[in-house]
Amino acid sequence: MKIMSREEFLAIGHEVVYSNYEPIVFGELLLKVSQYSDNYWVMCGIADSISSTPYYNEKALLLDPEAVGQSISFDFEKTMRDSSRSDRDMYAVWERDDVIQLINRLQRVVDSMPQPNRELRKVEIASLSGVLEVKDEVREFDLTQYPNLPPYQLRVIEEYKRVATDCLKLSEFIKSEVFYTVNNDERLRLFDQRVHMRRYASVLLDRIDAFLVAT
Repeated sequence: MKIMSREEFLAIGHEVVYSNYEPIVFGELLLKVSQYSDNYWVMCGIADSISSTPYYNEKALLLDPEAVGQSISFDFEKTMRDSSRSDRDMYAVWERDDVIQLINRLQRVVDSMPQPNRELRKVEIASLSGVLEVKDEVREFDLTQYPNLPPYQLRVIEEYKRVATDCLKLSEFIKSEVFYTVNNDERLRLFDQRVHMRRYASVLLDRIDAFLVAT
């Protein structure tokens, strides 16, 4: 994690996890999605990213006494605009290794949780499909620039392409109408499968980037 000044924070051109910071005091955890203008950026909350759909009114749902004990969906693609109001503003910005550590820790939480026994609603699938469409891709490599790669590194690249391609196909299936015909437990297992496939592909890609830089 790095403590950054307003100028340093506004200069970040990629997505980051951050919180507003005052000496020894950290604000809520947020995501900076993109820079909107010189003084504004697009952000996403974490703790309060309640899914708003035509079926639900967010405030009415949270104020409804019957909501206690019920599942409330999150939507981490929901964004809003934020700004810096003073040159003295400071931000605690997570570094890449910090985010990876949190992902790994949260994965342990996921692994320890029982599988939910519930019906997946189409509105949830639609929300997830938006995330799938944005996130999945298969990176291409021009191996003519790296003619001396050893066989094991070539195997890593082939394995990455295979896993990333299969993950992309799975995401397309999850977005299809056929997915709704699969039984509930299997749908949940397919979501879990995609999480692990994307994580595996990400690790392989990290390895590839590391040895290509070193070549």
